[in-house]
Amino acid sequence: MTQGHANAGWERLFDTDGLTFGAGFPLTGINESQPPVDEEMELAAHAESVGFDALWARDVPLYWPRFGDAGQTFDTWPWLSHAAAHTEEIALGTASVVLPLRHPLHVAKSAASVDRLSGGRLVMGVATGDRDPEFPAFDVDPE
Repeated sequence: MTQGHANAGWERLFDTDGLTFGAGFPLTGINESQPPVDEEMELAAHAESVGFDALWARDVPLYWPRFGDAGQTFDTWPWLSHAAAHTEEIALGTASVVLPLRHPLHVAKSAASVDRLSGGRLVMGVATGDRDPEFPAFDVDPE
């Protein structure tokens, strides 16, 4: 149980006067639609073992080759759950969930699930989205 805050991830990152360090998936640096899962999890465990404070997964709802990156092509929530099963203490963050393209109840349930399954390590970042083709694909007005 955490001492100063109800969320272990928040406490690890922000309940300190010191600088904290994190890394973003894909850790292998592979810019493909599906990074090698086993290698990613080995690197996640290694990052934790050498003292990194957080692992961050981007929410990229759809792969658009025009953007020149594959982003985090696995869905954020199962990916972070998988990372939680391969780590013990490192904070797990979303960088960032694209809220206009997600139903708030689904986001809340998914976030609560990952937080509970990880022992309270989820730190959630949110955003409005920056990939214009995703809005019509989800039938969402960007305004």
